[in-house]
Amino acid sequence: MVAGIVAAINFTVNRPPEKYKNNGLPVVDISLKDISLEDFKSGDKETVYEGNEVALINNETESAFYNVELKGRGNSTWGEDKKPFQIKFRHAVDFLGMGKARKWVFLANRLDATNLRNDIAFRLAEMLDDKPQRGQFVEVYFNGEYEGLYYVMHRVEIGKSSVDLRDELGILMELDAPSRTEACYSSSLGGCLVLKETVNNNSEDSENLALKEFLEDYEEAERAAVDGDYEKVSEYLDLVSFARYFLVSEFTVNPDAYSMSFYLHKNGSEDKIHAGPVWDFDYALGNRAWEWTVREDFYSPEEIMILRRNAFGTDWIEENQDISKLIYYLMEIPEFVEIVKNIFNERLSGRAAEFEIIVTSTVKDLRPAILRDTEKWGKDDFDAEMEYLLDWISRRYARLEQEFGDPEGTKNLRVY
Repeated sequence: MVAGIVAAINFTVNRPPEKYKNNGLPVVDISLKDISLEDFKSGDKETVYEGNEVALINNETESAFYNVELKGRGNSTWGEDKKPFQIKFRHAVDFLGMGKARKWVFLANRLDATNLRNDIAFRLAEMLDDKPQRGQFVEVYFNGEYEGLYYVMHRVEIGKSSVDLRDELGILMELDAPSRTEACYSSSLGGCLVLKETVNNNSEDSENLALKEFLEDYEEAERAAVDGDYEKVSEYLDLVSFARYFLVSEFTVNPDAYSMSFYLHKNGSEDKIHAGPVWDFDYALGNRAWEWTVREDFYSPEEIMILRRNAFGTDWIEENQDISKLIYYLMEIPEFVEIVKNIFNERLSGRAAEFEIIVTSTVKDLRPAILRDTEKWGKDDFDAEMEYLLDWISRRYARLEQEFGDPEGTKNLRVY
């Protein structure tokens, strides 16, 4: 067989080769072609390097993939020594049983001493939604040399395994910071809307029409939210998805919420605008690497109450025009708040102990691999950071129970 034609070769191995330490995780070894790891890491993240080989060792099976593209990814995280990156296969690959896709992202979690914040946030989303986007941990090697613990996920894109849109006018958008893009469609309530992808991206007419319809519907939804018109806003927005997004953002106190990595999608002219999938939480969950994100009132319900009382006239709002204020107006609508409360009560209320078990069992399974990554990259003490994070989650859960929980266990509106 000619290597350039073969998408993947699978074969059985008795045990991982000696060069791979067995921490019970899949191993991904990327053999670079015509470039050193140092040159890749010091180069431009947008440069695409072709012709690489990827070996995946999972349990007793090794898969070899050829002619794989490699490029950097991330924004502030690309400036770190442990680099996030993306690989692109020649054909769609069901990588680690997460569904078929050509593009896969490897999150480095460099500035998260626990390595777990992204996974914890996605597990929370899983409790709120039956079909969240979640990844898997792997140990990455380059040319046989250990590089660290990574979290592998689908790239957020249109596709069966990511954002499953089928209509010809299906569209995926993102709210992003104006400083990070040149193609920004500003909304009246703040925020920079960026076109990510359309279903029929081979047709300029279809793409333009899908974008036009999305922007018009989004503008109508903003107007209705400002007017407090629940019936009108529910014509344009899938409010259950926005309530889920709100709860994940509030639980994690995500500083990027409503401004960056906020994905929106719409499956054609007859569909509503949906929020999600959620993305990017390494700054969240009280991460002490960024002192300004540790504030428990940042994006929290009490902060929203302050903003509501001041009718959005605070200096904080004036200084953050790139942040969409749509969610604040939605929280002025009693019916939307009721949806938030009912989702919280049906999916999260009373499950703090269960969630802690999910997190601690993950810690137990991953601890050897995390300690190895910590040793290589000189992160803060893992056990101390994990103790802090578990305490933070416990206090945060209690705070949301206080704000949204129903002590009498009654629900006026079911959303499922």
